[in-house]
Amino acid sequence: MRLFYRRNGLIHSQLREFDIALLRMVPQLIDTVGPTGADPAADRLSPEVFSQDEERSAEFRRLAGDLIDQGREDDVVALRELIDAVESGEPLTDEQASSWMRAINQARLILGARLGIEDDGWEEASGLSPEEPSVLMLHLLGRIQGHLIAALAGGLPG
Repeated sequence: MRLFYRRNGLIHSQLREFDIALLRMVPQLIDTVGPTGADPAADRLSPEVFSQDEERSAEFRRLAGDLIDQGREDDVVALRELIDAVESGEPLTDEQASSWMRAINQARLILGARLGIEDDGWEEASGLSPEEPSVLMLHLLGRIQGHLIAALAGGLPG
């Protein structure tokens, strides 16, 4: 079943109750991120841009850090504010769907960092159980995100 599809220039959804409940958890998960250095999720969301040059990285953070943080917050707000409308059948604009995609990606990065996932192919190498709640959430959010990306790319027509 397609979770998202494009019709008349808008992104429509066929989210199940379970998917909606999962998406409602995304802002809550993002709200749990602690400070950089203390929470691997914060480090994953704000990696060093110039890993070999601390001074350049600090300058980048000074110039762009607030803008990046505000963009992330705006994406979470868009997800939080629109979930009820989508649940009742309202479509998303491309801009709104892109915000959702980025908020979901933040959640997946947080989960991956906290699970210690560093590379592709982690499923076989990590020893993590697929039934572990964080692993399951990571996979399910990936599925939702994949459907959203396909709809944004113009695939999955109604």
